[in-house]
Amino acid sequence: MDYEVFLLSRIVDEHRRGSDTETAVAVGLQRTGGLFTSAALVFATVMAALALSSLVLLKLIGVGLALAVLLDCTVIRALLVPAVMRLAGRANWWMPQLGRRKDRSVPSPTPVPAAPMEAP
Repeated sequence: MDYEVFLLSRIVDEHRRGSDTETAVAVGLQRTGGLFTSAALVFATVMAALALSSLVLLKLIGVGLALAVLLDCTVIRALLVPAVMRLAGRANWWMPQLGRRKDRSVPSPTPVPAAPMEAP
């Protein structure tokens, strides 16, 4: 599961509550920032522990993945995504015609009746 889903769902939730794009992005980042940071630090620590191995391949993989996850957490999720969303403004909330037909966030008003069970 990608943590980007958490960030974007928080931003969408805040926007649906009536906030503008700028506020929604700020609140979404505020609510998910701790989760991103702690998950990235745990993963980077585990991957950096591979650097203590005597195998060169494990050292390379450990250091590479540790740096990659720290870069992803800081540059992509904390800087790039909010900046692009702020620049896009109202275009963030545009939905193609196919997606407008069925809003999956609203539950169906009429429940589907269960099929009758037959006795054995």
